[in-house]
Amino acid sequence: MQQMGFIGPKINIKASHYGVPFFYLNIFGDLCSIMPYHIKKGSILGSAVPTDGVEYYVGEDSWSNDYSKRKIYTNQADADAQKATTYTTPQGYTYQPGWWKNATVVSE
Repeated sequence: MQQMGFIGPKINIKASHYGVPFFYLNIFGDLCSIMPYHIKKGSILGSAVPTDGVEYYVGEDSWSNDYSKRKIYTNQADADAQKATTYTTPQGYTYQPGWWKNATVVSE
Protein backbone atom coordinates (compact mmCIF):
# COMPACT_ATOMS: atom_id res chain seq x y z
CA MET A 1 0.00 0.00 0.00
CA GLN A 2 1.34 3.44 -0.94
CA GLN A 3 0.41 6.56 0.99
CA MET A 4 0.16 9.92 -0.74
CA GLY A 5 -0.85 13.18 0.77
CA PHE A 6 0.12 16.67 1.61
CA ILE A 7 -1.45 18.57 4.46
CA GLY A 8 -4.65 16.94 5.57
CA PRO A 9 -5.93 13.39 5.62
CA LYS A 10 -3.83 10.60 4.18
CA ILE A 11 -4.95 9.28 0.81
CA ASN A 12 -4.22 5.59 0.53
CA ILE A 13 -3.98 3.83 -2.80
CA LYS A 14 -4.65 0.13 -2.95
CA ALA A 15 -5.06 -2.15 -5.96
CA SER A 16 -8.45 -3.78 -6.07
CA HIS A 17 -8.92 -7.34 -7.24
CA TYR A 18 -9.90 -5.88 -10.65
CA GLY A 19 -6.48 -4.21 -11.04
CA VAL A 20 -7.98 -0.73 -10.76
CA PRO A 21 -6.53 1.54 -8.04
CA PHE A 22 -8.87 2.03 -5.10
CA PHE A 23 -8.60 5.29 -3.12
CA TYR A 24 -9.73 5.79 0.45
CA LEU A 25 -9.11 8.35 3.15
CA ASN A 26 -7.59 7.45 6.48
CA ILE A 27 -9.52 10.12 8.36
CA PHE A 28 -10.19 8.01 11.45
CA GLY A 29 -6.47 7.41 12.01
CA ASP A 30 -5.72 11.09 11.54
CA LEU A 31 -8.43 12.14 13.99
CA CYS A 32 -7.20 9.66 16.58
CA SER A 33 -3.72 11.20 16.45
CA ILE A 34 -5.07 14.63 17.46
CA MET A 35 -4.75 15.08 21.18
CA PRO A 36 -7.17 17.76 22.40
CA TYR A 37 -6.39 19.77 25.52
CA HIS A 38 -8.42 21.95 27.84
CA ILE A 39 -7.78 24.05 30.95
CA LYS A 40 -9.45 23.36 34.29
CA LYS A 41 -9.21 24.65 37.84
CA GLY A 42 -10.80 24.18 41.19
CA SER A 43 -13.72 26.48 41.97
CA ILE A 44 -13.44 28.97 44.81
CA LEU A 45 -16.80 27.58 45.93
CA GLY A 46 -15.27 24.13 46.29
CA SER A 47 -17.65 21.19 46.26
CA ALA A 48 -20.67 23.52 46.18
CA VAL A 49 -20.22 23.60 42.41
CA PRO A 50 -22.23 20.70 40.92
CA THR A 51 -19.27 19.09 39.13
CA ASP A 52 -17.22 18.35 42.25
CA GLY A 53 -15.73 21.84 42.34
CA VAL A 54 -14.16 21.76 38.86
CA GLU A 55 -14.45 24.64 36.39
CA TYR A 56 -13.34 24.70 32.75
CA TYR A 57 -12.00 27.65 30.77
CA VAL A 58 -14.48 28.62 28.03
CA GLY A 59 -12.66 31.62 26.57
CA GLU A 60 -12.72 35.41 26.98
CA ASP A 61 -11.78 35.22 30.67
CA SER A 62 -14.82 33.06 31.47
CA TRP A 63 -15.09 29.78 33.35
CA SER A 64 -17.94 27.25 33.52
CA ASN A 65 -18.66 24.06 35.41
CA ASP A 66 -20.24 22.64 32.22
CA TYR A 67 -17.69 20.30 30.62
CA SER A 68 -19.29 20.60 27.17
CA LYS A 69 -18.64 24.37 27.08
CA ARG A 70 -14.87 24.08 27.64
CA LYS A 71 -12.50 25.59 25.10
CA ILE A 72 -10.56 22.86 23.29
CA TYR A 73 -6.97 23.41 22.17
CA THR A 74 -5.44 21.26 19.43
CA ASN A 75 -1.97 21.33 20.97
CA GLN A 76 -0.52 21.68 24.43
CA ALA A 77 1.60 24.73 23.55
CA ASP A 78 -1.51 26.85 22.88
CA ALA A 79 -3.13 25.73 26.13
CA ASP A 80 0.08 26.40 28.09
CA ALA A 81 0.35 29.87 26.52
CA GLN A 82 -3.22 30.68 27.56
CA LYS A 83 -2.54 29.41 31.09
CA ALA A 84 0.54 31.67 31.29
CA THR A 85 -1.62 34.79 30.79
CA THR A 86 -0.49 37.80 32.76
CA TYR A 87 -2.03 41.24 33.22
CA THR A 88 -0.34 44.61 33.65
CA THR A 89 -1.86 47.34 35.80
CA PRO A 90 -1.83 51.00 34.71
CA GLN A 91 1.01 51.48 37.21
CA GLY A 92 3.13 48.93 35.31
CA TYR A 93 2.82 46.04 37.76
CA THR A 94 2.56 42.68 35.93
CA TYR A 95 0.89 39.76 37.70
CA GLN A 96 -0.76 36.43 37.01
CA PRO A 97 -4.24 36.07 38.53
CA GLY A 98 -4.85 33.21 40.94
CA TRP A 99 -7.21 31.43 38.56
CA TRP A 100 -4.38 31.02 36.03
CA LYS A 101 -1.83 30.08 38.72
CA ASN A 102 -4.08 27.31 40.00
CA ALA A 103 -5.24 26.11 36.57
CA THR A 104 -4.08 22.86 34.96
CA VAL A 105 -3.74 21.94 31.30
CA VAL A 106 -5.34 18.52 30.76
CA SER A 107 -5.16 16.18 27.76
CA GLU A 108 -8.37 14.36 26.94
